[in-house]
Amino acid sequence: MTFQPSAEGVDSARRALWHCATPFLGRKDQAVFPEISPLQTRLSQSLSTRLDGRDINSLDWLSIARARFFSDDDKETIRQIIALMGASDVQQSWFAAAADQANHFIKVLVQGGNRSSYWDVDGPSLSDANGDYTRRLRGILARVWDGPIEQAMLDRCSAVAEIHYLNDQGRLAENLARQTEENAPALEDARTLDFAEYAYGAVVILGHSPTLAEAREGKACSQMTQDKITRCVGLNRARKLAPLYIVCGGSVRPRLTRISEGLSMKKELIERYGIPGHEILVDATSEHTYSNFMNAVLLAREAKMPPGTKLAAFLVPDRYGCEDQYAFCFGGMAGRARNEVFPELNPYFSWSNGKEESSVDIMLKDEDVDLEFLSPILMWKDYTGELGESGH
Repeated sequence: MTFQPSAEGVDSARRALWHCATPFLGRKDQAVFPEISPLQTRLSQSLSTRLDGRDINSLDWLSIARARFFSDDDKETIRQIIALMGASDVQQSWFAAAADQANHFIKVLVQGGNRSSYWDVDGPSLSDANGDYTRRLRGILARVWDGPIEQAMLDRCSAVAEIHYLNDQGRLAENLARQTEENAPALEDARTLDFAEYAYGAVVILGHSPTLAEAREGKACSQMTQDKITRCVGLNRARKLAPLYIVCGGSVRPRLTRISEGLSMKKELIERYGIPGHEILVDATSEHTYSNFMNAVLLAREAKMPPGTKLAAFLVPDRYGCEDQYAFCFGGMAGRARNEVFPELNPYFSWSNGKEESSVDIMLKDEDVDLEFLSPILMWKDYTGELGESGH
């Protein structure tokens, strides 16, 4: 593979190839390349010493492929992975620009944003009304691509999305179905409330996945989540802050888990604290902080909370530190909203420091703001504005 000598072009190609190659290195993708499993083992054994713990880039792939450490079959497998990008067939001038797009699409939509934290997460915003990742991806590409879509890149991104969806065995669809069922009575009751009687429309609790050790012990709620729930319930009971709880979190970690943070938190609130189920709205699909907040706002709107209603979002408990989440809230939602394909959230609600320690206040803005593009998950609409077959 030949790169332009431009340092910027080489760096773009490195990052794009890494993100596009990553999905093929998991055990769940053996159907695509049967040789992947032994190759993955050898890669994991060698990378920490060979690359000093650095992220792999495309030049590393090439050097690894040349290394004597791997057999000829291994080298051919790596060559095929690299060739999937079509790097040897496309014009270099196009590849440098397309590589940045590939980095965004694969990193954000398929891997959920921050690879170091969420690399195994299947970005829920890919799915259309029928759970079709490829169609959703094509729609997103058509909206955000600057200029004509290059078929080779479209096909590559679509293939990765399909692989993630097929191997995910319907996790997102199952969580959404549970969420819809669980929220029906709570939404019905919520629409009878006079939110003007409360300081907040809801207390928002963001989930934190159990560690691998906690999951092995059968814990669906992490200790961090339990600490946050304890604090939120205590404050709400003492001060009567809000009539509802909104619990947010999908199936994030451990890898390939069936644990839904939101559903686990609802169970904890009911069984441990005696909170009635009709006082809890659950988001069981969001898989990172951005979509936690996004779906919390959408649930508030579904509950008919009027413009000007505030939500109290409690961040990581003090003893864990909350600097990162504060930066996320007050830094313009950082990279996801500003630099990638997600929309800015500022038109839909505003932020302010919360009255309680380690909290933020979220105020809903005018009800005529169009939220359709914000949530293909809760509203199940495609970009044409038509309702999907699910009927939501």
